[in-house]
Amino acid sequence: MIRTIITFFFIFMVSTFLFWLYVANQQESYIKSLISENLQNKYDVTYSLKTKGYPNRVDTIVSNIKLKSKTNTELMSIKNFLIMSLIYDRKKYILSIEPPINIKIG
Repeated sequence: MIRTIITFFFIFMVSTFLFWLYVANQQESYIKSLISENLQNKYDVTYSLKTKGYPNRVDTIVSNIKLKSKTNTELMSIKNFLIMSLIYDRKKYILSIEPPINIKIG
């Protein structure tokens, strides 16, 4: 009986972790596609992604965002941009931007 419970618990934990990895990968792919479709043709964009929040959230941190014009003039920089979503309700997001945000106009 105990062996069955332990086996079921192990299978449950592994399957929830694999599901979380799948959802986290989907969120990262979605962010990358949004950036490439909307910004990469017009600007040079550099950033890095990191996802955490297991087991009930998917928190993707887009860090060290630098937006440069094609003439290599820096237009905007953001230290960290956090995109949070719940694993069971992925249609709602919470966005958080860590200051300072540097924007150059003109």
